[in-house]
Amino acid sequence: MALTAGAAWYSLKPQDQTTLPTGARIALVPFENLSPDPGDQFFSEGLSRDINALLAKFSNLFVIAPEATTAFRDDAGCDNLREELGADYILRGTVQRSADRLRVTTTLTDAKTCRQLTPPGPFDADLDAEGLLEVQLEIARKVAAAIGSSDAPLFKSAIAQEVRSKAPESLDAYECVFLSFWFYQTFAIEDHRIARDCLLRTVKAEPDYSLAWSRLAYNYLESKKRKMDLKPDWSDQALNAASNALDADQDNPDAYYALAIHSRMIGESKEIFYNYANRAIELNPNDSWILADLGVFLAYSGEWEEGEAWIARARALNPRLHPGYGNAFHLHAIARGDYEDAKAVMAGMGGARNPMGMASTAAALALNGEMEEAKDLVEEMSQKFPEAIKIPLAPFRARGMPEELISRIREGLELTGLDIPDE
Repeated sequence: MALTAGAAWYSLKPQDQTTLPTGARIALVPFENLSPDPGDQFFSEGLSRDINALLAKFSNLFVIAPEATTAFRDDAGCDNLREELGADYILRGTVQRSADRLRVTTTLTDAKTCRQLTPPGPFDADLDAEGLLEVQLEIARKVAAAIGSSDAPLFKSAIAQEVRSKAPESLDAYECVFLSFWFYQTFAIEDHRIARDCLLRTVKAEPDYSLAWSRLAYNYLESKKRKMDLKPDWSDQALNAASNALDADQDNPDAYYALAIHSRMIGESKEIFYNYANRAIELNPNDSWILADLGVFLAYSGEWEEGEAWIARARALNPRLHPGYGNAFHLHAIARGDYEDAKAVMAGMGGARNPMGMASTAAALALNGEMEEAKDLVEEMSQKFPEAIKIPLAPFRARGMPEELISRIREGLELTGLDIPDE
């Protein structure tokens, strides 16, 4: 399909994403793996993520982002989840699979009283793609019914059938997508390679499975972002995979997400980025990961307020959003000359620890007249990152940040006596 900025749904400015889901707040703690092989943890995590996504289709449920509940995998106390995440209900479960059978048990807890409600399940099914999907659908239906949602689209056969139509035919395909998300639990290069090889086999066997294509696209993007197992043609491969994902399903938000990130990574215009980013959020407005990631790139492109609004929405969905997303607020403060706020935001993130954060914070300190502190931070950066200190503006340029911001950071660093080469 043609991937152009002139599509009918093009919009220069991001859509309003301030309205959050209403209704009961439910926290799904990643299900526990009871299978004999401890390596099956990726499977129980993936099944949990899919159920979380299905529950998010109920507009009268506020589904807390799975990234927020992961930290409670081994400490899922009712009081903790209520106090730290504001959960009204808690869904836990166990997953056990054998050679040909799948068994999922669940517990549903009223977080206000810590009293267990009648649990949905247990669920037993054949260990194949059809059985796995039906278990996920049934858990989502029963949980929504148990906590009183009046808006339950999964009860409508047409919607359920649409979900089924986008599912893969094989269990292997499900597992490959699960593996692609499992990488974010480990960030290990071996897990990255295993997921890529698995996804390549899947798209060859099931070329109409859109999610496998879009996860493959993002695997190539991660190679570039994290400089791991990078192929020379990473950009072409990512673009081709995302295009195939949309050929299979034009309403796949994961594909538009990949295209949006790709557009910024190769330096395309902001209009093209908006095109894809808006569509991704329109199709999936409650994914904190996508919201935060796109929000950062949006802010870095110079649309500070809009990007910050997306990050704020992500933080509302995920109270444990990674503090690193605050960098957009830190840099915006520098851009508008509020160096005290820039320092405060960086302190709230745990302090400057990487070359980009050290460079921007040192510049803010210098521009704020705190020269001794600025020089100390530049010296620390030179000791920890001797190569990065030679080209301190490179990470800002690589992310396509506004020239006015880069010039201001240059000015601050030069005040410390740092010699910055022309680029």
